[in-house]
Amino acid sequence: MEAIKISIEEIEEKNKKTKMEVLEKSPDDIGLEDLSYITTYDSIFSKLPYRYKQIIKVREDSEVIFSQFGKDIMTLLRDKNINEINLNQDGFIRVDMFGKGKFKTDIILEADKAENMIKLIADYNHAIISEEAPILSTNLPTGERIECLIGDIVKGQPVFSLRKRPSRIFPLTDYVNTGKLSETYKKKLVEEIHNGANILIAGGVGTGKTTLANACINELKGTKKRIIIIEDTPEIICDCDNKVELTTSKYVKLSDLLKTSMRLDGDTVIVGESRTGEEVDILLKIWNSGSKGGFNTIHADDSQSALKKMEQYMLSITSVPQIEEIVQAVNIVITVKKKMDSSNYVSEIMRVKGYDYKNKKYILENLID
Repeated sequence: MEAIKISIEEIEEKNKKTKMEVLEKSPDDIGLEDLSYITTYDSIFSKLPYRYKQIIKVREDSEVIFSQFGKDIMTLLRDKNINEINLNQDGFIRVDMFGKGKFKTDIILEADKAENMIKLIADYNHAIISEEAPILSTNLPTGERIECLIGDIVKGQPVFSLRKRPSRIFPLTDYVNTGKLSETYKKKLVEEIHNGANILIAGGVGTGKTTLANACINELKGTKKRIIIIEDTPEIICDCDNKVELTTSKYVKLSDLLKTSMRLDGDTVIVGESRTGEEVDILLKIWNSGSKGGFNTIHADDSQSALKKMEQYMLSITSVPQIEEIVQAVNIVITVKKKMDSSNYVSEIMRVKGYDYKNKKYILENLID
């Protein structure tokens, strides 16, 4: 089949009107120019490859949903430095910005517009949100993760938290320049990454674990290794050429993808976050079977707690603590924390050396000692 030499951008530029605008007119107001537009649009659209049709469909769905956000919030969505956008019951939009932390904007989203937007998002995802089912956990057409609440549980004032997929990588150099990481730590960390260390990144909610993971993964750029990336929500950015990106669905669990990755000839396995015993068990088996240079994030306040958390997850599927498996698989643990002003920083980078059975704690060594 001959390739269609026309880009999506060209279709959008040449047609000032959208098909939706034409179809919203009353029959008496539709002219020959409009009919010609619809015919041309449908003719071009029908000939496009399936993946182009999907991209256009996402853009059209996005336009309908994003029209409810308003110009100011759309500006925030496009800002590459903003990680999260939140709506509280007071109607004010608050954001979390890289290097600045969380702060309140002067942007207000009215309750009726917010609820209408939330219902449009639910419709797009074939989900229901109502007084009887007032909580919605889903994604926007463009991949952003959003948690929405309406009805009596929020006193009739809609609330949402929107987690953006990172649109840019903040390299480790940025962490040094902003005082989040010392130059000495950075050099040693990069050395460990290039040597194929399996790295666990720990931190509390909203501390920037994935942002730091992306900074570390950026150091793999140019590698010839085959990298397998597994996530619940697409947040990891990897510029490597030889990569496979897997995302869970309604029918496929993270543990299923982990099992599949073992048959995909991957040299490195990166997991957004492991939350269950089965997921941790499979990941450790992969890392202990020759896969090097992997990354994983976990909710914990320090390196010791992060390894203990893995141990606890494993105890949900086995009665015997899998300490040796953890010690052999995890080489480095990085902890990221938040300051009082909500800005984050790397608090410690530890090398896993073993386990002290007498005191029941992991033996850790500071990376720069």
